[in-house]
Amino acid sequence: MKWLDKQEITLGGWLVGSAGILIIRFFFEALSSHAATGIIATDLSTLVHYALFYFGVAVSLLLILAFLDPKNKTRHPKLVLFGLPIIWLPPLVDLVLLGGMDMAYIFATPSELFTAWATFLGPLQEPGITLGIRLEIFLVMIGTTIYLWQSQKKILKALFGALLAYTAIFLWVSFPSVLGWITGFDPLVLFFDLPAQSIPLQNIFHPTMQSIGSGRAQELLFNVSISHLAAFTVFPLFLLYSWTCFRDTVRAIWRNKRGFRVIHYLIIGLVGILIGYQTNGIEISNFYDISGVIFFALAIVFAWLFAVGVNDITDQKIDAVSNKERPLITGKISIENMKEINKLFFLLLVLCGYLAGHHALFAILMFTGAYYIYSAPPLRLKRIPIIQSLLIAFATIAVFTGGFFMLTESHLIDLVPLPIVLTLLLVFTLVANLKDLKDLEGDKKAGISTLPVMLGMERAQQLIGIFLAISFVLIGWVFNLSLGLSLIFAILSFIAVQRTPFDERRVFLLYFAYTAIATLLYLT
Repeated sequence: MKWLDKQEITLGGWLVGSAGILIIRFFFEALSSHAATGIIATDLSTLVHYALFYFGVAVSLLLILAFLDPKNKTRHPKLVLFGLPIIWLPPLVDLVLLGGMDMAYIFATPSELFTAWATFLGPLQEPGITLGIRLEIFLVMIGTTIYLWQSQKKILKALFGALLAYTAIFLWVSFPSVLGWITGFDPLVLFFDLPAQSIPLQNIFHPTMQSIGSGRAQELLFNVSISHLAAFTVFPLFLLYSWTCFRDTVRAIWRNKRGFRVIHYLIIGLVGILIGYQTNGIEISNFYDISGVIFFALAIVFAWLFAVGVNDITDQKIDAVSNKERPLITGKISIENMKEINKLFFLLLVLCGYLAGHHALFAILMFTGAYYIYSAPPLRLKRIPIIQSLLIAFATIAVFTGGFFMLTESHLIDLVPLPIVLTLLLVFTLVANLKDLKDLEGDKKAGISTLPVMLGMERAQQLIGIFLAISFVLIGWVFNLSLGLSLIFAILSFIAVQRTPFDERRVFLLYFAYTAIATLLYLT
């Protein structure tokens, strides 16, 4: 254990290392357990499915270890990573001893599941839980027992940990059946029929893949549907583990989220979904239609948290003057840890974007790219007036278009309402300067040319207030809303910007209220 404790592993190193081990497992499994179509599992849907499965197992084991061995929480990720190559064993054992054996989840009724659990995974059958998998799980149980006995010196706790580890792995290898039991759906319906009816789920596959055969299509739909459901299981488990072991860091990230801005992008995404639905929408028929929207929202959140992390890393000098409460300034999170956390956020935004569909993924990557070149060197375009505002407006348009195509069968670019896109571009280019009012002193010290730096606080407030008022009137005109309503919010927003000291929360609340009213009026 002393050797293990001495190993220095970063979050990024853990993720890359585990990915390398998983890729090798994919290859070995392709040799030993052929897919029904005979095609080697190299497509993204299969890789995501497998990765979520193993990550779910890993997080489950980490939670068990954290519960039974709380004093050694920093050791557990290392233990899991160095133990992960054991997943190479099943396909190699099956290949050497049996010439290969088809692996599959356990598909069974609730009573059959209990029997399978009580009899160590039930009868040996093909496809199913192979000899190699059984050996793998047995070795994990032995390893868990040995570790907990050495760490805790309590044999009953060690045996209990092994039982919990076995149960957690069993639940994952019988995941489709467990979900069928919980939801009341037959697994065949849950993983094949319902996905085939869901446009958002089919949108994961690019239109160029529409010519594939029916067998391959079923295989792909199974992969993406089980990935959706696995992600909904893994995310809460990972959040629980993070809260259990890294509570202070989670709290610091939560308090640093800039809630009003992430709500803004969620609203824009929702507006895009609603307008897209009204333009060329489909009937929302099952769970997967909703789950696609949920993953799009999660992708926006993770993309924003990534953007926040990049901004905080590159703006430390500014924040030391203007935003002293931020975690890098207070020391609640180190710059090294922030960089590692950002790697995780990037992985999560890509994963959630993928699960939301290829258009959503493209939009989220546009959003992320815009904010990266906005904040990070060598470009750091926030230094250039107008360009910085255009980038923020572009990020808004990206989220809108990603939402627009969420619930639509046709993805023709001509369907995107150009007047709305141009309005968003103009409006958010004008109002993007709002965020610079609170950073005046920090931007001035860092040499960042913003309107408050160039004009002074009072004149900048007046000009930005005018921009904001114009934006409300312009939005009302494009969406054919009441001029009186737009003028009321225009006047209120101008007044809110002039208040001293400036508090952007007042402006955001007015914006949220107007957007809600405008959306309801537009859709009715």
